[in-house]
Amino acid sequence: MAQAQSADERAEPDASSIIVTGDAFSETDGLLARQSSTGSRFPVDVDLLPNTIRILPQELIEATRATLPQDLTRFVSGVQELPGFGTNSGFVVRGFFANYEILRNGVRGENPGDLSSIERIEVLKGPISSLYGGTGAFAGNINVITKRPLEKFEAEVIAYAGSEDFYRIEGDVGGPLTGDGSVRFRLNGAAESAGSFREFVDSDKFVGSGSLEWDIGPDSTIRLDASYLNRRYSFDEGLPLLDGSLASGLTTFDIPIERTFIDANAERADETYWNIGGEGNFALAEGLTLRMAGLYTDYAIDIGSSRVSGSVRADGRTVDRITFEGPQTTDRWTVQTDLIYRTDAIGKETVFLVGYEHFEQRYEYDASSRNLGQLDLLTGVRAAPPPGGLTPAFAGFSLYNGDAVYGQVFSQLTDRFSVLAGLRYDEQTNDGQFNGVGQAISGSQVSPRVGATYFLTDDTILFGNWGKSFAPNFAFDIDGDVFDSDQIRQIEIGLRQKLFDDRAMLTVAAFDIKRFNVVIPDINNFGQAVASGRQTSRGIEVDLTGELLPGLDAIVTYAYNETRVAEPTDPSFGQQLAAAPKHNASAFVRYEFEEGPVTGLGFNAGIVFNSAIQASLPNTIVIPSNARLDLGASYRIRDAWRLGVNVNNVTNSRLYVTNLFALFPQAPRQVFVTLSRSFGD
Repeated sequence: MAQAQSADERAEPDASSIIVTGDAFSETDGLLARQSSTGSRFPVDVDLLPNTIRILPQELIEATRATLPQDLTRFVSGVQELPGFGTNSGFVVRGFFANYEILRNGVRGENPGDLSSIERIEVLKGPISSLYGGTGAFAGNINVITKRPLEKFEAEVIAYAGSEDFYRIEGDVGGPLTGDGSVRFRLNGAAESAGSFREFVDSDKFVGSGSLEWDIGPDSTIRLDASYLNRRYSFDEGLPLLDGSLASGLTTFDIPIERTFIDANAERADETYWNIGGEGNFALAEGLTLRMAGLYTDYAIDIGSSRVSGSVRADGRTVDRITFEGPQTTDRWTVQTDLIYRTDAIGKETVFLVGYEHFEQRYEYDASSRNLGQLDLLTGVRAAPPPGGLTPAFAGFSLYNGDAVYGQVFSQLTDRFSVLAGLRYDEQTNDGQFNGVGQAISGSQVSPRVGATYFLTDDTILFGNWGKSFAPNFAFDIDGDVFDSDQIRQIEIGLRQKLFDDRAMLTVAAFDIKRFNVVIPDINNFGQAVASGRQTSRGIEVDLTGELLPGLDAIVTYAYNETRVAEPTDPSFGQQLAAAPKHNASAFVRYEFEEGPVTGLGFNAGIVFNSAIQASLPNTIVIPSNARLDLGASYRIRDAWRLGVNVNNVTNSRLYVTNLFALFPQAPRQVFVTLSRSFGD
């Protein structure tokens, strides 16, 4: 349902205004998006942002028929997927990873687990704690923007069928609820059933989302959002990290990619997400706007017997298996209140922002375990389980909350020169217990950020920034004191070049990041740790996005990223950071015939290359350099029907990703067919 603008319809950016729209969502020109709110908390033209930002729009989702965010972020330079708990995934940005939090409409959230309700994904590079605090904002931030209510009636139904018994139906409908269009709605959802090339792994998923928007005045709008996701799936813990040093000489890459620790009759995990949130923008006076936003997330999972961990015996192929079963729950809520003031008394225009944020999260868990029979990694033979049932393993909770105040000044001083400066103060507390033992930990942090852009010409823009981010270290040293926060500092300089009559944008950026207070083993006290580790990441990134020829849209990226452990007392001193390839490149090309007898026929191709990746730190296993090629074709009939076929991993390459503790084989060649029908006024 994406509506790309033609060159004639394209609105020229208003060079005299920093804020270009009243929302975080804007139209795109094919694959090229021109506005973002992730780097400023209010929507601005990307040309004015002093940070590198990549936007993955709805057009890319439609062309690839992707269903998960990580299917798209591989087309962003310097970003790698990091599998997490269950089916959740996080992201390594410029070599660093803090936690699995991302942003949802600019508010703390998690990977949505499905793209049916997502309009676009914005990836901001570099530290941004000055706006978003100390979690999910370490060396970059992923912001998913949900689909918004529509001004005219539109609807679409999409059916999928593909390899490994993959079946999916997806629906999307929206439009005005009142004659004047002041109240609008959007409903979307999906139902999915899938098998897997991994043995005894399958899943079922149901997603539903809704959004309601109301213009309560000429410059005031309220939007309410809600989403529900239920997923039942086999818990896949990947393959163990084996470097060939055990008796069998077996490495992870010798294990069949279909092998899992799971038994055929394992009980699947059953998890449910509820997200309820929204945003309001209220015009209080000329130039003065009040923005209020919030998000509540309720998460519950009952982990069945498919969550199996294993330890490899000295023979290098026999695994002792144990399950961890039981309930886990998470309740999280965040509220933001911002005052935004626009004035032309300073330069051409200056926007002041001051705000307050409160966040709170409670996580509870209660796990029991049982021993399973041994597993032979090569043959897949599973021994009968020993007698005995579930026994209590561990239980506990963590309560994480905090308050923050922040301010920002974004000033367009002249037609060519703009500056941005921000500062945030956080106070955070983590109170928790593990098997009845624990204590509260508190800390505070100040996060600054400055940046500037300068138009060398109308089409050439120089930008640069310096910033600092942190992630709390909720752990104790040998004296019982809380470790200082994990911190990074970045300096970046870059150039944006408009190409092909402003139909494409080339961004080149160089960055240098230093990370401090990394928790590492204390070489002077066995079993203890110190927060004195240092790590570095520096590199160059190149991104080209836009329409290169009429009907030909492309994304081309390259990243060179040199990472290393820089602390001499760290046992991993001098080694490359895990999940961070030195070279990463990708390209996505789409062409659709716009006239003639084959009008509506389109083709696309995507390729991703990664050089060797360290699977863990210390470096023991290297994922070999690899490439993945995807191809697709589609045909539109009278703009209403669309038939498509996508072939992923065409060359059947053997691919892996790491979560730092295990390797996860990626799917071999897969074929998907889609059929969609659009409706509209």
